[in-house]
Amino acid sequence: MSGLPPIPIHATVIDLRSIAAAHEVPIVYVLDEYMRQHPHQEPAAHAQGVR
Repeated sequence: MSGLPPIPIHATVIDLRSIAAAHEVPIVYVLDEYMRQHPHQEPAAHAQGVR
């Protein structure tokens, strides 16, 4: 996918939502790009240390 920056492997769902908003694309596009960049990882549900 073009136009999106490299997404950190430890990105949270909130990070992905922020990227989607900044690039004015649906979050599913950002999630798809995340999965392409990190095929064996899934985004963190929340920030580290937050329960």
